[in-house]
Amino acid sequence: MIAKHLLKITLILIILSSCSSQSRVTKLQLPETDNIESKFYGSWSGMEENKQIDGASKHWIQHRFKSGKYILIYMVIYKGEIFKFSEEGKWWIKDGFFFELNSTSEKPDKYEFKVIDDYNIWFKGIDMQKSDLNGKYEFVDKKL
Repeated sequence: MIAKHLLKITLILIILSSCSSQSRVTKLQLPETDNIESKFYGSWSGMEENKQIDGASKHWIQHRFKSGKYILIYMVIYKGEIFKFSEEGKWWIKDGFFFELNSTSEKPDKYEFKVIDDYNIWFKGIDMQKSDLNGKYEFVDKKL
């Protein structure tokens, strides 16, 4: 009877110690990282006025996934009319610049950026599909 209880206790201790070891191994294998891309994940909103079209305001909500995919829903208000659009594409950061390539384009837009804080990122287009916007198109995305 005592041997049976000792066997049960030994098995429980082995199971508990192996669980503890697996936790430590998992933590070592998957370290927490604080890379710059993680600051861009999630849902964001923004707006701009008179920057792409004189007299128009543009409002958007964008979700950037960890996979590098994004979806964007935006509306433009121009001369009292509302136009709604959506797009999807890929985003990434390379050499300190933010890139965004929508699914209908061949060339990505390139942005200078500054992470203001965990809830605000400033962007300035420096190599855009619409080249007349280069250096002029600025906005701030706000985390939702």
